[in-house]
Amino acid sequence: MRIRSLIAMSALAAGLVVPAGVAPSAAHADDTCHPSDGQGVPNVPATVPWARTALGLTDTGVWAQSRGQGVVVAVVDTGVSPAGAVLPASAVQTGVNLLPGGGPGDVDCHGHGTMMAGVIAGRPGLATFEGVAPDATILPVTVTDESTNDPSAAARIGAGIKWAVDHGAQVVNVSITTTPDTPALDGAVAYARDHHVLIVAAAGNDQNAGPLYPASIPGVLSVGGIEADGSVYAQSEVGGHAGVAAPASAIWSVGVQPTASNQPYVLSGEGTSYASAFVAGTAALILAVHPGLTPDQLIQRIEATANRPNTGYLPDPRIGYGVVNPYRAVTAELPGEPTATVPTTAKAMTLPVVRPTHADPVKRGAVLAVIGAGVLALAVPGAAAAVRNGRRRGWKPGVK
Repeated sequence: MRIRSLIAMSALAAGLVVPAGVAPSAAHADDTCHPSDGQGVPNVPATVPWARTALGLTDTGVWAQSRGQGVVVAVVDTGVSPAGAVLPASAVQTGVNLLPGGGPGDVDCHGHGTMMAGVIAGRPGLATFEGVAPDATILPVTVTDESTNDPSAAARIGAGIKWAVDHGAQVVNVSITTTPDTPALDGAVAYARDHHVLIVAAAGNDQNAGPLYPASIPGVLSVGGIEADGSVYAQSEVGGHAGVAAPASAIWSVGVQPTASNQPYVLSGEGTSYASAFVAGTAALILAVHPGLTPDQLIQRIEATANRPNTGYLPDPRIGYGVVNPYRAVTAELPGEPTATVPTTAKAMTLPVVRPTHADPVKRGAVLAVIGAGVLALAVPGAAAAVRNGRRRGWKPGVK
């Protein structure tokens, strides 16, 4: 079944806010790819997006240490369309389309993958917008389009991960989820780890859906979400597999302007899709400075340097070890960088010492999650099941 483009879905289904004056996009009935029909004119936020400020993404913050230069991040998603100066062709490799018919991956007929790529590696040049690792390179791998209830999605995600690993990815971002786990998907995760490639995945936004994949597979860094006020993103999946959290609401990213010059415009969206992209970009920042780290070491570094939740639980069932802190993740000293098994208790967690020559520009209170007793109730399976029962789809973006 064909459904509307991501930017045209309802807020409940897709969690996107279409800027004023921007009409929805849709695939043509003849299945020709026209991802940018009727999308209007640029709508750029006048102020720096809160997520960028909260994570210290500034020239005097983490970008003084790393901009992700030389690191290839695969986006296993709906493809990635180059978008003017923000996502120029030089920043987006050709990639591959694993859907029937094949082709390159640098065409996005849906929009979701392009938005993830913008969060990860968007270049400066469009007012206040810029990605986490603006010198990283995107490797697009198309594994889905606008289909729902697609039983083959898990197999294609697994194939996409393996293809990305074989074609130079150092980090793989998967901001879509699927309900079935399969041996092929598990095997793809193991293959990536064997080849020292980190997989970062959206935890999902279906709260009561049970385990979502690939986020729930051991060895994958699963990412939940927070709001601008530091509270937990309301739709973030409840489960014991969360690693860290990142901004997930009122997130700006880039789309493709329907002009011959292919100029970009921006959209606002929400969901753990975006949170995953923020963490994948952080992994690129780390690897540009610490290129030899294994996936386990990257996970340990990101979790160990996160701003801790104040619930008394570590890991917390929805935001894991806390909110990602890119500056500390890049600059922290973990003596010896031993091969890590991911810590599972607060007592086992070794907190790093930040280099004394660099003051941490991201204050703990700015991004520390504020979680009430109600969140803990959601961690109880019965309570979680009562929140939103029956939402099951074969695959779903990591947006609500």
